[in-house]
Amino acid sequence: MNNHNLPNKCVVLTADDAYQSIAENAYPLLQKYQMSMSVFVATDSIDRKYKAMMTWQKMRDTQGKTMAFYNHGTSHAHFLDLNKAQIKMQIKQAQNRLNQELGKVDKIFAYPYGESNLDILKQIKNMGYVAFGQHSGVVSTTSNL
Repeated sequence: MNNHNLPNKCVVLTADDAYQSIAENAYPLLQKYQMSMSVFVATDSIDRKYKAMMTWQKMRDTQGKTMAFYNHGTSHAHFLDLNKAQIKMQIKQAQNRLNQELGKVDKIFAYPYGESNLDILKQIKNMGYVAFGQHSGVVSTTSNL
């Protein structure tokens, strides 16, 4: 973190994979309680029109103050099983799809399955992304951004 003061009670809501249930169940509650959520999208499942997933149109309809959509790779692969070129391709192709379908999307990335190692962390940082995984616990000014 950049030594900014965090509010005493700070919560960040995130969801992975852009399931339809997020639009059906979470979105109305987020609007009602004026809260926001970041949703991380593995783009192949959207492009393949899996019934359990949101459509690009549903994401366009719900994005804005309440929901923002970010990069989760193309295929939700285990990054620990991929080489650097494959990881780069996963991230770049997903970012291109997000940008094409939703407009300019910030370079924020969530590791599929929360998996990474030091080499992957460095690679994604060098690609200009802020990235994180699914790790329970407190975030503070001493946390590794």
